[in-house]
Amino acid sequence: MKDFKDHVKASNEEIQKFIEYVEMFYGAGGIYNLGATRADIAHATTVRLLMFPELEFDGDSFDREKVKLILQENGFREKE
Repeated sequence: MKDFKDHVKASNEEIQKFIEYVEMFYGAGGIYNLGATRADIAHATTVRLLMFPELEFDGDSFDREKVKLILQENGFREKE
């Protein structure tokens, strides 16, 4: 059985920085406040990495939007 790290070429540090980046957009009080917690974002990031292994992870806006879609599929909506 393959380990998670076998699917992901990004380092833990890169992934943690990405999670912080996404939180600025979709976390509570973020630019597009979906009210997602850091744990929610970390989970959605893991889903993105495992569901789309053929897509290179760059930790950029493309990856951020993939995580947003995953969050929205799990019921998160922008708050006013």
